[in-house]
Amino acid sequence: MNIYVIRHGQTNWNVEKKFQGRTNTFLTEVGKQQAQNLAEVFKNIDIDYILCSPLQRAIDTANIINQYKNLDIIIEPKLIERDFGDFEGLNDISNFNCNINKLLDFHLNYSSHHVEPIQSLFDRISLLLSQLKNNFADKNIILSTHGGVVQVIESILNDLPKETNLQLLSLNNCEYRVYPIKV
Repeated sequence: MNIYVIRHGQTNWNVEKKFQGRTNTFLTEVGKQQAQNLAEVFKNIDIDYILCSPLQRAIDTANIINQYKNLDIIIEPKLIERDFGDFEGLNDISNFNCNINKLLDFHLNYSSHHVEPIQSLFDRISLLLSQLKNNFADKNIILSTHGGVVQVIESILNDLPKETNLQLLSLNNCEYRVYPIKV
């Protein structure tokens, strides 16, 4: 089993460095081209399933990549980005006495201002990965998702300590990682 984890293409909020979490933002022209370039990469890779976050930026990325595959895209709610609550649309949260380090601290588990706790995100993604291993053991799968989800997948699949700086595990827009999974 190979899991190909893709971060969606560029959005305006990525350019503006805003927290977009579950806000439904859309690909820029650059983002569409990034996805097209990735479609060319995946053109000759054997893929059995594409699972996708329900947010439009991930769906659009998956649809562009799917142009050579013609697979049914499965919307997977567990792939949705972390909810950043009151921080959505902001690029400076210092007025809230908060910063990205607080948001990503597993032991602090920041949940103020309607932010989804990081432990909840880890639990959600752990459950998803377990389900994938059980249901798609001999398949190659693309997951079209988001930066925060990518960070957690990397952390879980590499059994990294909870103190790991998740920012170091990020992918740029339309980058991907492949995880060979033995089941």
